[in-house]
Amino acid sequence: MRRSLFAMAGCAAFVAQIALPALAGATPPPPPLRGVNGPIQYCGEGFAIDVAADDAIAYRTGSWITYPAHRLMTGTDELNIETFADDRYRGFRPYREYYDGEGVELDILGLGTVYRVSLHYDEIDINSRFRIAYLVRAEAESGRPTVALLSGGFDGTENDFPLLQRVRIGSMEALGCAEPTAQTAAFAAASRDDIFNHRPNSYPGPMFLCDRGYGVHVRAGEEALLPWLPTGSFIIRSGETIARVSGGSWHRAPEPRFGPMVEDHRIDIEFQFDWRRNPSQYRSYTFFRTDSDGYGRSTVRFVRGDMSADDLDFLRRLEVIGEDDERCFDVDGL
Repeated sequence: MRRSLFAMAGCAAFVAQIALPALAGATPPPPPLRGVNGPIQYCGEGFAIDVAADDAIAYRTGSWITYPAHRLMTGTDELNIETFADDRYRGFRPYREYYDGEGVELDILGLGTVYRVSLHYDEIDINSRFRIAYLVRAEAESGRPTVALLSGGFDGTENDFPLLQRVRIGSMEALGCAEPTAQTAAFAAASRDDIFNHRPNSYPGPMFLCDRGYGVHVRAGEEALLPWLPTGSFIIRSGETIARVSGGSWHRAPEPRFGPMVEDHRIDIEFQFDWRRNPSQYRSYTFFRTDSDGYGRSTVRFVRGDMSADDLDFLRRLEVIGEDDERCFDVDGL
């Protein structure tokens, strides 16, 4: 039975969280990527990169994950950088072509000789977004390590070059770097682990934000924080109210009915609140198709602003949309 939104406001679903004991010998989770927004010249072992004001860069320390150790976010592009000694990853299958001498040798302006390889994951992670890597071999004379450059957007063509050429390769001394940036006190003081949640700048409404089959209206006088990559997550600020809107897979749900989600009887809405905080502020509404085996799901999570009848007004902003909806704000064009 479809629930009344006003009834849900008075009768919230209670979700308890149970802490489970840690399993002995379990692999610990990787440390977070901690980073900063630009502008900054970021130095690493064997490379340097100029991070613009609208960019962000982060570093993961002591990770059991082999890469990325450094990640640059710029617009809707990402660049992952890993440095290592030539013999360190010789048995690591993603770089098998490189070590077997099967990579394609290229001469890229500003980088010199670069080897392009197709990554082999086998059973490691067939769903990885990384399919192409570019490697600059170590230089024994200066002690510079091998540098690997990866991006989910790389397709192995010259389209990859502009992002690659953001990086300068060389010894620390040749690059004018005193020490790796991530090891400085200034970086540690300024960095945070949520650097990649959203871009640093907000964008004013009105606009219609879209991703993966759903859209949400941002009205005049409001502002939105946008994701770096197409993750389907937006933050909308309206006065004292802050709402995080997320969702995905609406485009995969069968027989979509375009328009406001609240008007589709096949879409149910579940209300929850965070019992550890003020339940009138930390609350969420989840839309989900009841007939599509998990496809079609969005959440509106309010993290500031008191609960009121305005919640329903906000929920009416979410729509199921077609692939070529002309109202969609051009995030890629920023």
